[in-house]
Amino acid sequence: MQRHIDRLLRLAPDHPIACVLIVLAISAVALSSLIDLQSGAPRINLDPSIDSLLPDDDERRLYFEQSKILFDSGELILVALVADDVFTRENLERGRRISERIEELDEVHHVSSLSTALNIRSENGELIVEPFFDDVPENEDELEDLRRRALADPIYAGSLVSLDSRVLVIVVQLLDIPEQQLIESRIDERITRIGEEERGDAEVWITGDAHVKAELTRLMMRDLTFVVPIAVLAMCVVALISFRTSRGVLIPLLTVGVSVLWTVAWLATVYGTFNQVTVAAPPILLVVGFAYAIHILSAYYDVLRSGEFEDAEAIHEALRNVAVPVFFTGVTTAVGFLSLMTSRLGAIQQFGAFCGIGVAITMVVSLTFSPAVLQLLPVPRGIRKRSANDRFDLQLERLAKFDLRHRRALLSAWGIVGLVAFMGIFRIVVSTDMVSNFRSDNPVRQHFDLINDALQGASEFQIVLEGGISQAFKEPENLRYLESLQRWLAEQPEIGGTTSIVDYIKAIHQGLQDGSASQFRIPDSREAVSQLLVIGGNDELERFVDFDYEVAKISVRSKAMDSARVMALVRRTEAHLADAPPNLRWEVTGNTVLISRTMDDIAIGQALSLGTAFGVIYLILALIFTSFRVGLIALIPNAMPVLIYFGVLGWTGVTLNTSTGLVACLVLGIAVDDTIHLMAHFNAAAKKYANVNRGVIEALRSVGRPVTYTTLALCLGFLCIMLSDSNSQRDFAWLSALTLAVAWGVDVTFTPAIAGRLRVVTLWDVITLDLGQDPHLSIPLFAGLTPAQARIAALMARLREYPRGHPMVRKGEQANDFFVVLEGELTATIQTEAGVL
Repeated sequence: MQRHIDRLLRLAPDHPIACVLIVLAISAVALSSLIDLQSGAPRINLDPSIDSLLPDDDERRLYFEQSKILFDSGELILVALVADDVFTRENLERGRRISERIEELDEVHHVSSLSTALNIRSENGELIVEPFFDDVPENEDELEDLRRRALADPIYAGSLVSLDSRVLVIVVQLLDIPEQQLIESRIDERITRIGEEERGDAEVWITGDAHVKAELTRLMMRDLTFVVPIAVLAMCVVALISFRTSRGVLIPLLTVGVSVLWTVAWLATVYGTFNQVTVAAPPILLVVGFAYAIHILSAYYDVLRSGEFEDAEAIHEALRNVAVPVFFTGVTTAVGFLSLMTSRLGAIQQFGAFCGIGVAITMVVSLTFSPAVLQLLPVPRGIRKRSANDRFDLQLERLAKFDLRHRRALLSAWGIVGLVAFMGIFRIVVSTDMVSNFRSDNPVRQHFDLINDALQGASEFQIVLEGGISQAFKEPENLRYLESLQRWLAEQPEIGGTTSIVDYIKAIHQGLQDGSASQFRIPDSREAVSQLLVIGGNDELERFVDFDYEVAKISVRSKAMDSARVMALVRRTEAHLADAPPNLRWEVTGNTVLISRTMDDIAIGQALSLGTAFGVIYLILALIFTSFRVGLIALIPNAMPVLIYFGVLGWTGVTLNTSTGLVACLVLGIAVDDTIHLMAHFNAAAKKYANVNRGVIEALRSVGRPVTYTTLALCLGFLCIMLSDSNSQRDFAWLSALTLAVAWGVDVTFTPAIAGRLRVVTLWDVITLDLGQDPHLSIPLFAGLTPAQARIAALMARLREYPRGHPMVRKGEQANDFFVVLEGELTATIQTEAGVL
């Protein structure tokens, strides 16, 4: 078996040109699947829509889509004209022109503003239902009359005009078309441009879910094209400083580039698009690929410095030393990510598939392409044999001895840290806030906050009620329930206002009763309601009730921005609706609610899927180390950084969201990598020197350097992401850097401390150990065992030398060992009253 594996490992370095040509050919095919070589157009797109994150059969999504069709409604954009007083001829004219120009845009369904919305009122005993104005008033009296009517209107005061007369609002309802199509149309930018062209000396603010999501998409693209390359550059600088050769930069960069290219090509073939979750996968592959390449390079330089091998054999020996742990880490990490496909959320399934396949590809490329390139390049000059006084190695040796000397203290210290982190988990808040994702000085956030304050709510959601029979919402009792529900909603601190068919019916009734305030009420009979709707009915009612008056909608303006507050309000509303009349069915829905539910479900799903990943990784570690106990112990250094990460979330107040939720997945991949490398090298060194403590020291000397290089490069790379304009990306950056640093600390202190107490047998040892044919039959010691058990028993043994006359074991001592005498003689004696037997 060992010979077969050696031949396999030699394929790439023995045939480097063929290997490189194969990689180039596959890369060319991958590139052609990503880019149309004739037009240069990409074949894969970024779909940042919420739609792309939800399963097609999601019940809440389907209900929301049906409600949009029923009420002929799409997403909203709010345009606010701001001045000291909007009730001047100039400002009203500006608002009218903005409304008219926006309504001409192809993606716009309709526009509501003072120049288009209907003012229901009574004049001289007659019911008047007409826009607040057709032509802008000419004189002061007419302007004051318009001000009075607008600020007294029960439906539009506070929504189309602020109560302090400073903000004039134009509500733009877009066509119900796919979210990605809206983003690609750049409709929000065109609306902004119209506002800027018409505003004069006034200000224009713009907000709305469609605008915020479009700007987040652009922000994401800017990060991908600007911040990520800077992070890669920083990692390359660290690699250059570490290895002091161009190949120390070139090979990790090429390895990562090829791996990401192949994986993205696979994604394009299978899924066709990136979404808000899978867009984070390439940086994870970059991290993993960089780590693998660094381990191979470090092993290569270690072999060169040893001076024991000729130039042509150096890469072969390096592969023998590092291929097994790289293979095991690749398989473990890939299967861990693939286990995320058990999630019910399509976005996490796709993320798990992308990362799992990507890690497997990265592992293969690292073990073939990297050695082939190394073999083609000349041996670097100036490689000196590593000195026994090498400062870095001496520090690692001191650290290893410190770990062994203070084993209990270190394990206790990490145990306390883990306990504190565990307590912080109960303080974690799951929340996503699209608006707060922007910097405080970003216009998107500023405009949202300003409109939110001026109108007491810039977000909207809906409560849809179904009466079950035609004309249900002409019945006074059903309308009164809507009225009581709106009163309850108005009492909630997060809500700025509500609108329903009830408001129109009461306004029409009041208009027919000479405008008396006491008549702003629901009539007592169904017939009276029907008459009011015949007399004062208008197109605006279609936004709040269906044609058969069987389904009604309440539009709710909310000041809540983050998903935690939104969902708390939704749950409170649903609890109140639980007492609705039994003949009414209800649903709280809307774009804001759907986004909040989706983002929180994804963030929680990411965290919960880690449990599956840890379970799978534990089984693989148990298989690798041929022991469930050792597998569990090997899992602890991987779990500790993740546990501390969640504790940091709880104690710092950073929310768990779709961005920060990815940190645990990323760190888990690196932690597994480093742990397996350390324990595999410890196993080899402990057997070589027949001394466990020496094994720990040599393992840390061998692996400590690449682990440190990798951690330093990755931490610096992630800290470069702090340049992003996205708050969630900056949180992701510093949390990743901190948790990777913690993982490094665990690997150079905690892992050596526990390794010093272990006897490790790897699956590789069991497969490759040669005990002859049928050792369980030919060696009496192994009688009754299977061939695999015989190999494990042999590998668990340790050589011990005892001086002549030295006692090996005394009567009464507790021990779990038995001894086989290989050389020398053993005398057993028992002390009795009669003497020595």
